[in-house]
Amino acid sequence: MKTLVHIHSGPEQPDKITLGALIAAVSAERGDEVTLFFASNAVHALASGTRETLEGVGFGALSDSLARFRAAGGRLVVSRLSSESRGYDDGFLPETAAWGTPEMLLDIAGAADATLCY
Repeated sequence: MKTLVHIHSGPEQPDKITLGALIAAVSAERGDEVTLFFASNAVHALASGTRETLEGVGFGALSDSLARFRAAGGRLVVSRLSSESRGYDDGFLPETAAWGTPEMLLDIAGAADATLCY
């Protein structure tokens, strides 16, 4: 199954971010082709210091779910427009992540069997 998990909520809503990341990790671990796309205020959650400390109630730490997601072969995409408009540059992009565009998000969503938004 092809799955898109689109996280657009900011760090002020840690449960949404960590739930989305956990679902993406579990989906990738079961063998699904998963893209985890961070956009809008969600890019703040990937900033150094926040990524390591963000934790949701009952959903664990963002860093743990991202590690599981990467280990399972998931594809992490970060909106370049969202990142740059919030003051982040190329050095901000997490390891193994790729920059994404609005067109890419639309293409991924169009090809997905399931799209989950948080």
